[in-house]
Amino acid sequence: MTLTGTYDGILVALSFVVAAVAAYTALDLGGRASATAGRAGHAWLAAAAISMGGGIWSMHFVAMLAFGLDIPVSYDLGLTAGSLVLAVAATGCGFAAVAARRASRLRLAFGGLLMGLGIVGMHYMGMAAMRMPVDTTFDGLLVAASLLIAIGAATVALWLAFRRQNAWEKIAAALAMGVAISGMHYTGMAAATFTAADMAHDHSAGALPQIALALAVSAATLFILFLALMASVYDRRFAVLAEREAQALRDSERRFRTLVQNIDDVVLVLDAEGRVRDQSASATRVLGYAPGQLDGLRLANLADGRAADVEAFISGAAGAGGSRLTGELRIRDAAGKERLCEAVAVNLLHDPGVGGLLVTLRDITRRRALEEELAHRQRLEAVGQLTGGIAHDFNNLLTVLVGNLQLVHRRTADERSRGMIEAGLTAARRGAALTEQLLAFSRRQRLRPEPFDPNALADETAALLRRTIGAGVEIVVRGAPDLCSALADPAQVQTALLNLAINARDAMADGGTLSIATEPLELSAPRRLAGQTVAPGRYVVLVVSDDGAGMPPEVLARAVEPFFTTKEPGRGTGLGLSQVFGFAQQSGGFLEIDSAVGRGTTVRLGLPAAAAAAPATADEVLAAAVPRDAVVLVVEDEPAVRALAVSILADAGLDVVEAADADAALAVLARRPDIRLLFTDVVMPGQDGFQLAERARALQPGLQVLFTSGYTPRLKDAARYGPPERILAKPYDPDRLVREVVRALAKGA
Repeated sequence: MTLTGTYDGILVALSFVVAAVAAYTALDLGGRASATAGRAGHAWLAAAAISMGGGIWSMHFVAMLAFGLDIPVSYDLGLTAGSLVLAVAATGCGFAAVAARRASRLRLAFGGLLMGLGIVGMHYMGMAAMRMPVDTTFDGLLVAASLLIAIGAATVALWLAFRRQNAWEKIAAALAMGVAISGMHYTGMAAATFTAADMAHDHSAGALPQIALALAVSAATLFILFLALMASVYDRRFAVLAEREAQALRDSERRFRTLVQNIDDVVLVLDAEGRVRDQSASATRVLGYAPGQLDGLRLANLADGRAADVEAFISGAAGAGGSRLTGELRIRDAAGKERLCEAVAVNLLHDPGVGGLLVTLRDITRRRALEEELAHRQRLEAVGQLTGGIAHDFNNLLTVLVGNLQLVHRRTADERSRGMIEAGLTAARRGAALTEQLLAFSRRQRLRPEPFDPNALADETAALLRRTIGAGVEIVVRGAPDLCSALADPAQVQTALLNLAINARDAMADGGTLSIATEPLELSAPRRLAGQTVAPGRYVVLVVSDDGAGMPPEVLARAVEPFFTTKEPGRGTGLGLSQVFGFAQQSGGFLEIDSAVGRGTTVRLGLPAAAAAAPATADEVLAAAVPRDAVVLVVEDEPAVRALAVSILADAGLDVVEAADADAALAVLARRPDIRLLFTDVVMPGQDGFQLAERARALQPGLQVLFTSGYTPRLKDAARYGPPERILAKPYDPDRLVREVVRALAKGA
């Protein structure tokens, strides 16, 4: 008789839950296996296989317990345990096959086949473990259907297990897998037909209550799956935290690497013997060495002639025991140029992360050159300040000497006495010229810039030189055609050319060629020329060249220093080039010297170009005679100079009033509204001449002012009181004083 079985709905539902939870757990653990490498990945793979195989077996066992035939049923423990082992082993083989090469479809199909066959084998082994008084036959078609369902479900499970999925995707996949696994089981059960057999044997021995057994198996399975899920959750959380820390470390390393690779300092790691083990990218930018080019080289090999200094520095760093060692090293770059570097070394030989000497090199070649240039300029400025300090008093003395000697010269008829007076005047004028040279060097001389023709000035200077410089020197002039006018003081330009020509003559002991040339220069951006920053604009360049002995580098470096000379005593003051340099700087130009031993010297004097062509000028002709009714106030703190000026102006027929300082002068102006001209020294105790002029103009708005000074530190202030020619330089001669006073009175008439 054929027996018809029934199913317990609760246990059927429980079997589906077990299948779905097992599928979800296996998918989750498979994801951890794919995200983890090494032994941990293999452990998660084994856990996924056990969860899937054990869950399928548990679902099968619960589903078998849900089936009832109203006859006693017992189970063979050996076969039951064997079915569990078969399920886990088959699932593990399938997972291992796919995990080995996830991208291989053949591996996926093979793993699905192994796992499906194992699950079907587990199912029918489990049925064989049932002990009941029936004869069982199977429908081959349904058995084949259950086999296909098992293989298909296994293949899909393996494919899903190693894909990245979110939680909802995994839940949906787990439910689908639960349905497929349950469908395989119940299809297999449908393939079985049970026929009643001989009831002579007692099969009740060893029978277990079905519901209680199903609940126990389900509870144990779900608990194990829950523990596996919790382990996966905690591992995932720890993995996220570890990934955050790893990402933070990578970001920190990337920032540090970017910082190190972009700084201008060269960072080297040396071994204890000074060989380069690693270099930063800045070694390419700063020194020109390609990445890895320095590896294995001794740092001392990059210091031509100074290897001992580098060796001593490295030895000191190796023995520093972690402290910082600083110094200066001269290193050769890839182009062979020597670089002065500021070096800092730290001994990290015992640091496992470095294991070497960390050396930082900062190129200070340009900084040191600028420091030396600044020091040079400061020395020049100090000499200039000293010069300005003595120029005022010295020129006052020369003014008294020159003025009185000229007055005596006019009044003396004896030729012998006149000759001695002229010799005294010559000496005084040489002293005035020396002071002028010092002021030119310190850029404190008074200039009268005006447009002039540089070609004409070069021709005029050459004509003067041909008469005086000597027969052994050939003078050649090459003027640039259509050259614009220059803006500078023509007299000082000619003086500068004469100084340069005299230096050139002295450099050509056996004679030679002296060339004076002119050329235009236009700069669109600031440029460094001979250590000077030249502003953009148009310039006229006067070039003086010779084919003399030339200068070695150490002499060329000091060529413009005041009082520096290589000539024998008595042949030079050492102020020629310094005067030209000071004049060029004060005029807004530049001085460039190119010289080498054996190939002569070329000096380029650059001057600003004038906005328009130089107008033809002539000395101003005073049409009017000295006004007899004009009153002049002379203000001078030096009694001898004041007496001289009063005497000269009185002899010229002017009405002269004198004062020793600004306060006395203001008192005179308050009493004498008829004063038409204020002739005042600039540098005086208390209020200076500019301050006096400002207060005097407040008392008498129409008052004319003529300044005089041997040294004017505030020359720019004079622009408020009239044109620059209103300053009469000391020492002055009587005729010049009278001429300037008459000119000032005529302009104010």
